[in-house]
Amino acid sequence: MRSLFSRTHLALRRRRRRRRDRSLDQSKRLRRIPIGRSDQAPDLVSGVEDFFAGAGEVLRQTDYEDACPIATVALEVASTSEPLRKATADVFESWVDAASERAVAAGVDEATARKLAITLICELEGAFLLCRAMRSTEPMEIAGANAAAAARDALG
Repeated sequence: MRSLFSRTHLALRRRRRRRRDRSLDQSKRLRRIPIGRSDQAPDLVSGVEDFFAGAGEVLRQTDYEDACPIATVALEVASTSEPLRKATADVFESWVDAASERAVAAGVDEATARKLAITLICELEGAFLLCRAMRSTEPMEIAGANAAAAARDALG
């Protein structure tokens, strides 16, 4: 019995390690995700709306499997692996920076832009979680509407 447990435990540890390694590789690519930005969007609010609509569409097309691997890793290892916690924090911080820059370029002051960026990421990550659990894009639609309203408010 112990042997079976030990083998199962080791197999699970190897599987988690491979998944974390893949996620770290993806983190370099994901640092460039343009939250609140779309080349076709004429303004910040439209960019936010487009981004959330696109995220919902990706979830639908992938049968709710393609959400955020960075959040998955952060949830699994933030308390147990400092290098992985730091890597995920770096990715999220790069997203905050990108969204803040876009908001500042649209006329939002820097302090408000950072708060808005963090709000957008929180809305997005929470929506990913609920969409996957509920197998519905309704949470992403609601989060997108809230995020667009927050962007509109930040613009004054």
